[in-house]
Amino acid sequence: MKLDKAIEKLHRLEHIIGVYDVAIERLDRFLPNDLGESTEELVILKTQFTIKDRVPPEVIEEVIGELSAVRDKVQGQLNKLIDAQVKEGK
Repeated sequence: MKLDKAIEKLHRLEHIIGVYDVAIERLDRFLPNDLGESTEELVILKTQFTIKDRVPPEVIEEVIGELSAVRDKVQGQLNKLIDAQVKEGK
């Protein structure tokens, strides 16, 4: 891979990881702390398909887990790209 394309892809992957980190951090605010309290409640707009508008912590934890898994996958892609560029540069 040409260096300019590799750098472009590297920055893109770093930005993707950053967005996942921000999303996870923001969702984490809605989870109970060590004292069992949350600083905020996550409320979604009611639609014709939702019965309750308050999102339970278990659902937030599930979404955070899914986001973390995707973030880790992107981190793996970034690591492979960096490794490939280091090997190519030797």
